[in-house]
Amino acid sequence: MKILHVASDLMKASGISVFCCEIAASTAALGHDVRLLVNHTLLEEYPTASSIQRIRALKELHTWMPDIVHIHGLWLPFFFKTFCWARR
Repeated sequence: MKILHVASDLMKASGISVFCCEIAASTAALGHDVRLLVNHTLLEEYPTASSIQRIRALKELHTWMPDIVHIHGLWLPFFFKTFCWARR
C-alpha cells in the first residue's frame, strides 16, 4: 500500500513530528511504500527512517499516487491545498 504522510515541518521539539515519523517508520517496516510531504525544511529536524522518501512539493506526486493520505494538521493553507489534491 502507498501511504503519504503530510506535515508542515519535522521540528525536533514537536509532538506531531515525532508521531508522524514514528508511524511512518512503523508502517514502512511492515512493507508499505511510505513517503513524507513536508512544507518547511528545517536545519534540525526529527530524524526519519532511511526507507522513507521525502517529498518537497505536491507536483512530485503526479507519478506516485498514494492509496492513503494522512494529513497531520489542518490550520495552514498548505494542508488545505494537499487535501484538495488528495480528494481529486
